[in-house]
Amino acid sequence: MPILPRAALLALFAAAPAQAATVYDDQSAFLAAAAGLTLTYDGFGGPVAAADSITFASGVVSTNSGGTRYSTDNQVTGGRYRNNVDDLDPDSATDPTFQFGSFTVTWTLPTTVTALGFTFDSTKRNTDGSDFTVVEIGGVTYPVATAASAQSPSSTDPRERTGFFGITDAAGFDTLRFSLATATGNDTFFVDDLRFGGTPAPVPLPPAAAMLLAGIGTLAAARRRRVA
Repeated sequence: MPILPRAALLALFAAAPAQAATVYDDQSAFLAAAAGLTLTYDGFGGPVAAADSITFASGVVSTNSGGTRYSTDNQVTGGRYRNNVDDLDPDSATDPTFQFGSFTVTWTLPTTVTALGFTFDSTKRNTDGSDFTVVEIGGVTYPVATAASAQSPSSTDPRERTGFFGITDAAGFDTLRFSLATATGNDTFFVDDLRFGGTPAPVPLPPAAAMLLAGIGTLAAARRRRVA
């Protein structure tokens, strides 16, 4: 039996291109897309004291990294989650290490999921339409607030928005990372009604690889018969 070159074998077993994730700014549309999934819900009903790393009732671990975490950042209070992200530039001319918040906020989910959504408030979006606070999922960065997000009723700052962020991704993910897309500024934001769930489906073998495995199995069976 001829031996296939290594490069040919790798090409045969290469995974099919991953489907692009779908992002939602409408909660009803997200829930409709996730209708067949079992979703864990976290309404942030019980308080969790502020710390560099905390764990939600749903099992999500929220960790602040870099910069300066204020005493009121990264906590669950008043029935919602509160945190703050800051830019990378020093916020004090006399103290180059001082910041108005952490550089990144990372959520580590208790398991790999294919869907996640939450409502948010006071999350900034620049008045020129450019991104301010963003979230990285699966190596791709998305704005939290979009053009569809309404003005926050709790603020007179036109940049502060309220709305919904949701994502479905068949490839699955287990972390989210909040940060700023803007070069200057900081953003104190609030999250509620967190939902996540879904299990990634096994990646099917490409047809050529499946045929190769079937052929190898047939040859192996024939060889065993000859030996017997």
